[in-house]
Amino acid sequence: MMNIEYVVIICVASLVIGFLVGRMTHKNAKNADSLRKELDKTKSELASYKQEMVAHFSNSADILDKMARDYRQLYDYMAKSSAHILSNTDINKTPFPALTTLTDIDSNKPKYEAPPRDYSEGASGLFNAQPSSDKS
Repeated sequence: MMNIEYVVIICVASLVIGFLVGRMTHKNAKNADSLRKELDKTKSELASYKQEMVAHFSNSADILDKMARDYRQLYDYMAKSSAHILSNTDINKTPFPALTTLTDIDSNKPKYEAPPRDYSEGASGLFNAQPSSDKS
């Protein structure tokens, strides 16, 4: 009979210890689950933010492209109408010379043969070699 009592006591003690260990590890598992959910939420927010950024820059590029086309259309209109209205004057004096292609725009740029210098010709200031004549 003594053996049965020991077996029952060991079983009850095992159940109590198992219950306590289960409770302690359950809190860690719950914490891990909440961290996992927070991580998944943050990842989805980041993906959503990236999609918003892609849409924003795509829309901005479309708007800028439309604005450039509208500006070009306005400039062409102004060039044609100023040439028509000011047909009696010299065509070079019109405020909107007609530019047909980008090569025309590039050809109007001044072409430099050499880069500008960052110094002046000859000596100046303290390095001037001429003696002063105001010695008293």
